Amino acid sequence: MRKGLKPIIHNWIGAKDIWDSKWIWNTIDQAVRMFLDDYHSEEYREYVLRYDKKTEIKNADDLIFELL
Repeated sequence: MRKGLKPIIHNWIGAKDIWDSKWIWNTIDQAVRMFLDDYHSEEYREYVLRYDKKTEIKNADDLIFELL
């Protein structure tokens, strides 16, 4: 996603808790359609920026501090 590639995620238990439902598929036909549909590379790049290492470390530090 960081390179602008569309995520195509198989619908496994818990997938909808992690990923946006617009990227989840159940059948091969759905996956192929999703792959061929509109691409929004900038959207995919922005989505993964939420999980920047520095941000995640800060979030973990904040949580530990809050628990103490």
